[in-house]
Amino acid sequence: PLRFGLHPAFRPGPAERGDHLLYVGRLGYEKRVQDLLEAAAMIPDRPLTVVGEGPARRELEYRAWRAGLRGRVRFAPFISDRAELARTYRQAACVVDPGPHETFGLVVLEAAACGAPVVACSSTPSARVAQGLVETFEAEDGEDLAGAIRRALASRRDAARAAALAESLTWERVLSAELEHFERLVG
Repeated sequence: PLRFGLHPAFRPGPAERGDHLLYVGRLGYEKRVQDLLEAAAMIPDRPLTVVGEGPARRELEYRAWRAGLRGRVRFAPFISDRAELARTYRQAACVVDPGPHETFGLVVLEAAACGAPVVACSSTPSARVAQGLVETFEAEDGEDLAGAIRRALASRRDAARAAALAESLTWERVLSAELEHFERLVG
């Protein structure tokens, strides 16, 4: 089983909910943030905040401008403070991870544990761990991505389910489960 612990900051908590879509992560070409820009253009009433740094930033800024999203897309620097990052997730109307090649998808798990509506590619492993808290879409399909965002925006936030996910992923629980697994293996 996929086991990964989360920092204690990633839990449901108080937050002034915004109306914006949020991407958090590296701005690399493989992350397919350009697909999110395409989907955001199909959802005209939602601004988009892109948090992160990377080699694709300038091209993404240009694509946002070219797609007519000027004034609706804000680029912000990487957030290293976990408490601030958790607040950022909680304040979003929807957190979107458009990358089809995520080996795990930590952002998806962190945001879901914070209680934010989340959208991830169907190939993202952590979307299965946070099942019921994540809307999925098929890779590189802008219309399907926009549909998943709309579904996530229409869903009710489930703080109890998010808290249960966060509690199940404390490092203490995860490491205890791993130790039990190895003890059975050796025993």
